[in-house]
Amino acid sequence: MNLAADLDLAFEPDDHLPRPEELSYLPVVQENLLLWRTQGGWDKLKKLKIYRIGHLSAFAGQTPLLESLTVRVMSDDILRSSSNLVFDNMGPLRQIILIGHIGDRIPLGSLQRYGSTLTDLRIHKDFSTLASSLKVYQKDIYQLNLICPNIQYLELDLHPSTQWMYSEKVYKWHIP
Repeated sequence: MNLAADLDLAFEPDDHLPRPEELSYLPVVQENLLLWRTQGGWDKLKKLKIYRIGHLSAFAGQTPLLESLTVRVMSDDILRSSSNLVFDNMGPLRQIILIGHIGDRIPLGSLQRYGSTLTDLRIHKDFSTLASSLKVYQKDIYQLNLICPNIQYLELDLHPSTQWMYSEKVYKWHIP
C-alpha cells in the first residue's frame, strides 16, 4: 500500500454517497471521508478497516453500529506512544485489531471505553526493528482483565527475540 497515493475522489456536496455496512482500507484523502461523514455515510457501518490513524477522526461519533475496527498503522504514520491511539465514540466495538507501528504498550485508556462490549482484541506489532517490540507487563494483563472482562479472544504479539516470562496462555489464548 503506497500511502503517498491517497486518492481525491472529488466528491461534490450534493453527491449521493453510499452508506456501507463494511469499509476496508479505502485509500482516499481525509477530506473525502469528512464529506462522506457529513452526508450520514457511516450510520450503518458495522466493520471498518483503516490504515491511517488520522482517518479515525472522520468516523468518531458517527458509527453507532460499529462492531469491528481494524487499524493498520504504516511506518510513515508511526505513533510515538500508545497514548496517542484514541478511538472514541466508535460504536459498541466487540473486536479491535491493531496492526503495525502502534506504540509500545497496550492502549488501555482507549480500550477502557469498550470494556463492556469488547470480546476480541488482537495487537500485532511490526517486527522490522527491535524498537517496535510490544512491552507487556503483568500489571497490564491484570488491568486489561479488569477494564475488559468479556474478552474471549486475545492476541498480543511480542518481538520474536523477547522472552516472555509468563505462561504462553497469558498472551495468546482463545476461550470457546
